Amino acid sequence: MVLLSVREVSIWRVSTSRALFHYFQRCPRLERLTLINVSMIDSTETTPISLESLKYLLYRPISTLRAINSLPTLILPKLKTLLIGSILLSGSADSFQHQVFRFDRSVLTELSIGTYTRVGAESMEAGLVELLKRADGIRSLSLDEEPKFKSSLAADLIPELEAFRGRPDNVLVSARADRSGKYSPGSRQPNGD
Repeated sequence: MVLLSVREVSIWRVSTSRALFHYFQRCPRLERLTLINVSMIDSTETTPISLESLKYLLYRPISTLRAINSLPTLILPKLKTLLIGSILLSGSADSFQHQVFRFDRSVLTELSIGTYTRVGAESMEAGLVELLKRADGIRSLSLDEEPKFKSSLAADLIPELEAFRGRPDNVLVSARADRSGKYSPGSRQPNGD
């Protein structure tokens, strides 16, 4: 059975296989996908899966690296909103877990990172920097309460940023200064105004 008109799917607490994503490929109007506490069963297949119509993805995997290592590469050309667990920021510089999400950097405008596991601040920060390098059109960034970054992100890393939600000591992520040293409209002023 193919659900040609389905636009939104939410799935909770399940171990599943790539077959689920292959099924989603046959839903040409699927725009919103929410996967909470979902783990992927080990798979050796490496073929990417394209979800052409998907605009919103919330993926909070079960909080173990083993649970996400089998996530297939997802090609998401229309993705505007990506909400992921911080565990997807883990990994080494050449193999961050978030690299399984392939999106158009000019289309993705909202990024939210939720902390659902204890990923070290250094690992999360390095993963976030790498993800933001791939998504330089971000206008809204949300970071959960933990972890606290040890350094601020480069101001030019997210030049289009208009909104920031997160820890007060991480708000420097959203402060943008122009060449004259003045803060741009909509950004938080150093004196709190």
